[in-house]
Amino acid sequence: MGASPWPLVIYLWLLDYCWMVNLQEKTAAYYRLGLQLGTHTVDDVISWVDRQIELLDSPSSDLIDLSLMSKSHPLDVLGMLDRLDGDVAQLDVLSAVLADAHTLLREEGDFGPTLARGLRNLYVECGYDVPELFRPICWFDEYYALAQLGLLGTEEEIYQELLAFTASFRELDTTELNT
Repeated sequence: MGASPWPLVIYLWLLDYCWMVNLQEKTAAYYRLGLQLGTHTVDDVISWVDRQIELLDSPSSDLIDLSLMSKSHPLDVLGMLDRLDGDVAQLDVLSAVLADAHTLLREEGDFGPTLARGLRNLYVECGYDVPELFRPICWFDEYYALAQLGLLGTEEEIYQELLAFTASFRELDTTELNT
């Protein structure tokens, strides 16, 4: 009699489950950072959570609690997302959020200063230590402030620089994070 297929079936199920959990953690980190930087709203988060609940046989109590937070303050939603994102670092999803930011910047030109402030805060949260690819995030907020004082170019020039910086991330495939 041959070996039982059950260990393989269980292994494949666990592998699929671990992939789903890892993707869920990464997507939670993506929405958390997007909410922090202003590229996503509480409604976006709730829509994602509701889709997750529909897909899972037994969603976690944290997912269910988050789905009930549509009227909550964004900081409360951030706290709950922080519980869901496991050990996913913000810098691991920053490229995807910057790709979203590029689209939003093109649609809403006045989003630049908000994004710049959020990026500066992220830089501080990361202990002023980010990969070279992300190094420009530390300057945009300061550039906007100097432009407003008439000491460094114009706000439009800073907006164009921010738009060019985020453009380099727009070719990323973020479809798995948006599901």
